[in-house]
Amino acid sequence: MKKVKQPKFVTLGILSLVTILFWIGFSAYRSFTAEVPVEVSDEVLRPISPLLDIDTLDKVSNKIFFIESELAEIVLTTSPSPSPTASPEPTEAPEEQEAATESATTDETNEATESGDTAL
Repeated sequence: MKKVKQPKFVTLGILSLVTILFWIGFSAYRSFTAEVPVEVSDEVLRPISPLLDIDTLDKVSNKIFFIESELAEIVLTTSPSPSPTASPEPTEAPEEQEAATESATTDETNEATESGDTAL
């Protein structure tokens, strides 16, 4: 038996097609997994002053700090305030819809009686 060889152009075309499909797949994967560059404003990038603000540090040290055991002893008392309750308000249906419904049913019954049919 004699083997039939494939033409070189067919082999080259199939390999090129596979290469293109892989290229597109990897490009799509890279675009979905690539991180977007973060834009930072100039105000955030501005250097911080190396000098300490002594007044602010003194204010912090003068604050009152509580330990967890002291927090359990503090009891907050408030006067009970009435909780708001929603009262349902009746809503009225628009009259235009009712008028349209009435006229529609009236027209249907008139057509039925003119043709000799009875209305259900």
